[in-house]
Amino acid sequence: FGATAVRTAYFAPAYTNWRHAGWDPSIPNIHLWNGLAPREPYNPQVGTDDSDERLNSAYGTVRFKPLDGVAVLLGARVTDWRRQQRSQSWASASLTTTDRRERGVVTPYAALTWDFARDWTAYVSYTDIFKPQNYKTPTGDQIDPQTGASRELGVKGSVLDDRLNLSAAIYESKQDNLAVSIPNTFAPDGSQAYRAVSGTRTRGFEMEASGELRPGWQVSAGFSRNMTRDRDGQRLLTNVAQNNVKLATSWRMAGVGNGLTVGGALRWQSAIYADNLGPARNQRFEQPAYAVVDLMLKYPFTPQLSATLNVFNVFDKRYYNTTGNSYWAAPRQLRLGVEARF
Repeated sequence: FGATAVRTAYFAPAYTNWRHAGWDPSIPNIHLWNGLAPREPYNPQVGTDDSDERLNSAYGTVRFKPLDGVAVLLGARVTDWRRQQRSQSWASASLTTTDRRERGVVTPYAALTWDFARDWTAYVSYTDIFKPQNYKTPTGDQIDPQTGASRELGVKGSVLDDRLNLSAAIYESKQDNLAVSIPNTFAPDGSQAYRAVSGTRTRGFEMEASGELRPGWQVSAGFSRNMTRDRDGQRLLTNVAQNNVKLATSWRMAGVGNGLTVGGALRWQSAIYADNLGPARNQRFEQPAYAVVDLMLKYPFTPQLSATLNVFNVFDKRYYNTTGNSYWAAPRQLRLGVEARF
């Protein structure tokens, strides 16, 4: 059994954002640019925004085994949620107040595990979703809590005398009030604006393997695929990669000094994109699929003192972490660290 109580208060001035009347972002002659234009525009405060959110919940779980190798897990959470918002405009001397609340929301959870072999377990789980959100709409209102249901089916086990662990799972979630960013649109406080989409469906699967294949040789590999669509079958969250691959390995060379460890990792993801960008808001900004390689060396001088050299993005791959902005991700980096234990 347990209980939680959270209160979040928010107070902020309201502005008209950068695209207010009278601001000209153009540079007359880029060859004569002195770095001073476009200057920060005059953007006075036009009001205030504040909110008060309270979340109180209590939960309980139980686990029992009706049969050998079979376990049942049951749980539920009861939630009271309230959010009060006030928006004041100095120009019109108006005060807008909204009060949203949910009382006694029950989110059940149930799972079943089955040890169908000595080293293998299958499981199935179901849970309802109730998740308050802090995302804001273009008018500054916060999106109502995300609701829905999620189910998952998976299997976990080990092979090679427990040296290699394997797992696989498939899942599906149905959501209402899913927050989806609106390109080139901002809330009155300047933060990214979102819209709430209901009737969405997220499906995916993931596979993972990890372990020590031989003494000193560690490996891990994983693949995941995730897809979110709206009620009409159109893809959502296009700035999140559908497919991800992760590979990593390390080898401890016991015969080199006190034991030199070398390792490497590969991260790959499929393409991401965002639509409705550009001056006319009719262009697509896409980051094609890419892979990044990292390397590592670790050497212990003594049992208490060791040094580690990491090289991130070895081939200096140029890519964007997200299509929500035009900033490059981190280039090649070298990091040397020393660890002492006493």
